[in-house]
Amino acid sequence: PVVEETPDRLWSREVAPFIEAARVGVGTVMTAHVLYPEWDEENPATMSEKILKGMLRQKIGYNGVLISDDLEMKAVRGRYPLEMQLERANRATVDMYLVCKEAQLQHETWEGLIRLQEEDRQEDDRAVDAMARIRALRERFLIDQPPPEELSILGGGRELAMRIRAEGAA
Repeated sequence: PVVEETPDRLWSREVAPFIEAARVGVGTVMTAHVLYPEWDEENPATMSEKILKGMLRQKIGYNGVLISDDLEMKAVRGRYPLEMQLERANRATVDMYLVCKEAQLQHETWEGLIRLQEEDRQEDDRAVDAMARIRALRERFLIDQPPPEELSILGGGRELAMRIRAEGAA
């Protein structure tokens, strides 16, 4: 997908939600495999250092976890070699990668990330930074949280909520 808009329109429409998300401290943001030629003519946002690192992290000030959209999507799968996707997305400060179905691609992604770290000290430093952001997210949202809300307020949906809560804890 390609979004061809003016810079003003992009800032008011595409970027405004991310400015607000950074302001309120949203813990995670998912990237998109969308090309914004006004900002980066070559790379979709997931792989764009200009967009993710330059705009989102530095200019807007977002310091939470960046999660890629699914690497199985046709917008990137087959269009870019996996190693290129990982290398560019790492430089752009993506912290976690979604590969939702294909076990083989999950394995290739894992091995590709390890290989990048072994070949380039900067990749290793990026992985350390990503783990620090993930650890901060975990500490903020998962450790020492207050007990869950009493489910009786849900009325008829209580049983479903209890089942979901039990499955999530497993």
